[in-house]
Formats: sequence, structure tokens, C-alpha cells
Amino acid sequence: MVLDARFHYAESVRQVVALAAYPIQRVAMAPVDLFNGVVGYFSSTAALRAENAALRAQQLRQAPELLQLETLKDENIQLRHLLDARERLTRKAVFAEILYAARDPFSRKVVIDKGSQNGILAGEPVIDDVGVIGQVTRVYLLMSEVTLLSDKDQAIPLQVLRNGLRAAPELLQLQALKEENNQLRRLLDAQERLPRKSTFAEILYAARDPFSRKVVIDKGSQNGILPGQPVIDDVGVIGQVTRVYLLMSEVTLLSDKDQAIPLQVLRNGLRAVAYGGAEGGMFDLRFMAANADIKNGDILVTSGIDGTYPPGLPVATVARIERDAAYAFARISLAPTAGTDRYRQVLVLSNESKPPPPQEEQPLRKSPKSKRQRKAE
Repeated sequence: MVLDARFHYAESVRQVVALAAYPIQRVAMAPVDLFNGVVGYFSSTAALRAENAALRAQQLRQAPELLQLETLKDENIQLRHLLDARERLTRKAVFAEILYAARDPFSRKVVIDKGSQNGILAGEPVIDDVGVIGQVTRVYLLMSEVTLLSDKDQAIPLQVLRNGLRAAPELLQLQALKEENNQLRRLLDAQERLPRKSTFAEILYAARDPFSRKVVIDKGSQNGILPGQPVIDDVGVIGQVTRVYLLMSEVTLLSDKDQAIPLQVLRNGLRAVAYGGAEGGMFDLRFMAANADIKNGDILVTSGIDGTYPPGLPVATVARIERDAAYAFARISLAPTAGTDRYRQVLVLSNESKPPPPQEEQPLRKSPKSKRQRKAE
């Protein structure tokens, strides 16, 4: 052993013996390794389960705080947008918060935390950072009721923006002012061409009667408005003044079911009478013979035989003709040329004719002197 330890004589022998005994050693140690592996697996699984449970409990404890943080972020963004919108508005605005929704299942209303104590009045519009929400309909001391636009009893006049782009309120206001400016220019041109005197007026609101077609304008008897006067815009006839007050007047539109207007076809002078009340604001041209000389696209103007409307004003265009041999009359539908659904500015025509424009005085020419006058001088 001493010689082996010093000179390593049996090193090769030991290697051969160890190589031969290694499989036996692995077989003998297999149960021990298997037992240790199973114990380690179950212990690690239990530790992972305990750690997952602890993390889940911690997540549940922190969930309300995370939700509150998310809510505060959204609320801060909304408040920033509201502040930006408030700075762009031309009117004064009061910040309010929705307390709860009304419990009536057949209405769409909410209650806000501002009332008469904060200067809130019934009828005031309510908006958020992107558009209109509704209108204040009932005011209390410390709270107010807002009826949403989606409520069945709500209506709001709208205007189509041609370009379809979402722009800032200043750009929208600029676009509206440009359209209004163009409309006023066209009305001014029409006023200069008309043979009668006219009064400029603006539509305040539409009548709320669902069975009639009427609007209210901002001119009344104080401005010389009389019942029966025709009302036009820059492209044609709108209706007729039917009721006059001191500071405003009621105008019945041609599309009303009780209105009728004598017309004539511009192409051939054929006279007819148009009646309102058709679907979609259209007119009916009644009692026209089935073989009458009228075509789709024909323009109809006022004939002037009723003494109310001056002749030659555009009224409608033929939109549809139905001829049936079984009936003596054709069914003709007319599309109105003008309408209050486009602009708010109109002209009210009076019965007085415009005075003729003053003629420019031409300077008197001196008559040439005769030869006798020149010799006398």
C-alpha cells in the first residue's frame, strides 16, 4: 500500500474496478435518489402554492388602490379636457358633477350637484369635453335635473358640417360664420333684385306642434310685418306670415297640410296649384290631367294670380310623376326649392313696390352759337 501510495502501481487496477462497480452503485442508489426527488418535488410545489397564494392575497389587497389610481387618472384627463373646453367657450360655464341617474325607466335623465344657489337656470345646455349632453329641465336649491338628448321628449336642431372633419370649436364657429356670411350676401343680392320692399328676419325656433309646419321669426308688428306677407330665402319661397305679435311673427311653411300656392311651369307656363302635407316635406300637384305637359325636373315658380306671392319666385321642382290610365289625374310630387332646414335668415316681402332708382342728372349741353350771335359779339 505504501509503494502504491508512493508510486501509484495499482492506479489502473482501481480504475477498472471502479468502472465495473459504477452500474451496481447506480442501481443500489436509485431508490434513494427517487425518494429524494419525490420529496423535493412535493416540497417545492407546496412552496410555490404558498407563494402564489400570498401574491394573490397581496394583489387582492392592492386591487382597490389600483382601481382608484386608474379612476383618478381618467378623472384627471377628463377634468383637463373640460378646462380646455371651458377656455374655448364664448359663454360662462359652471362645472358640475353627475350625482345619479333618474330611476324612471321610461326617461333619460340625470341629477347634477349644482342648483339655483350656483346660478343654474332651467333650459341651460349641458356639455362635456366632446359635445352636448342635454338640457337642464328642473332646478332645485342644491341640485338640478338634466334631460339627456337621448330622451324621447327631447329634440335639438342640428346642422351638417360639410367637410366631415372633427375640428376645434373655434374652427366650427368659423365655419358657421362663413356659411352665415355667404347666406347674408345671397339674401342681400336677392333683396336688391326683388320689385317689392322686404324686411330681413331670422328664425328663432320651430313650432312644437307635431301636426303643423310653422316657425317663429324675430320681427313683428313693430317692424311693419303684416299677416299674409310671403317669406322667402335666397333660393325660393318658404311660406307665409299667418300670425303677428309685437316683437315676433309666426310663419306657416308651404309644406304645412293647410297651405296651397298657385304655380306655373317655367318651361311652358302651365298653371297648377301645389298643396302641402305630403311625406318628407314634399308638395302635391293635384288635379293635373294625366296627359299634361309636365316632366321630371321641371321648375315651378309662383304664378302671381293669387295677389299674395309676386310672380316668378322659385318654389319647387318636379320629383316624381305617376300616370295611370285608370285615373283621370296624374300623381305628381314636388321637391321644395327652399326650406328652413338649411339656414335661419329669411326675407319678409311687403306689398309696397320699391321706388324707381333716381336717374342721374345729365349736364345740359350748351347749344352752338349761330353766326349772327358770334358777329354781334
